[in-house]
Amino acid sequence: MTAEDQPEEWDVEAERSNMFRLLSEIVPGESPGTYIGTVPPDHDEVMFGGCVIGQSIAALTRTAPDGMRLHSFHGYFLRPTTGGKPMTHVVDTIRDGRAYAQRRSTVSQGGKEVFTTMASFTSDNHDGYVYDLPHTSDVPPVPTQPDGFGVAGFEASFLGPTEPRGDGTYESTERKWFRLPGEIGDDVHLHTA
Repeated sequence: MTAEDQPEEWDVEAERSNMFRLLSEIVPGESPGTYIGTVPPDHDEVMFGGCVIGQSIAALTRTAPDGMRLHSFHGYFLRPTTGGKPMTHVVDTIRDGRAYAQRRSTVSQGGKEVFTTMASFTSDNHDGYVYDLPHTSDVPPVPTQPDGFGVAGFEASFLGPTEPRGDGTYESTERKWFRLPGEIGDDVHLHTA
């Protein structure tokens, strides 16, 4: 969405502030493994699913063992979520090993489950085994100016598809750089969310 496509009343700075609050204002609840996430009141009646995923990752990573980062994440939406009502995240530790940890999380709003997930964490490199596959094509440089804004005030630059392979297929048909501009610190888990 380009700046020209935005409605006149759309305030990109307020959107960015709300996204940062959504991802960072998660406080421990009364029970161990329980976290309460703020949802700004001016979010849409039905929240964008990526916001729910981001806050879920932020809650899950609060329980990650030191030196481990998110490795895999599988989530399922059960009901829509709404703006202005906090989300409760209950995180269960399934396993903590030397190289691998697993968590299960249930997110609820208004007493009803809305999202559930399984996540694993790993160290960046354990015994020489690399967990991330390398890109098969070159990663384009970050453009100096964004093309426009995405949901929640993210700056977005659209890169187009990769070059077609010999058989006519593409590694990717939709590539983009996006970021939440401004300083958010150096917390690797917040950057992941």
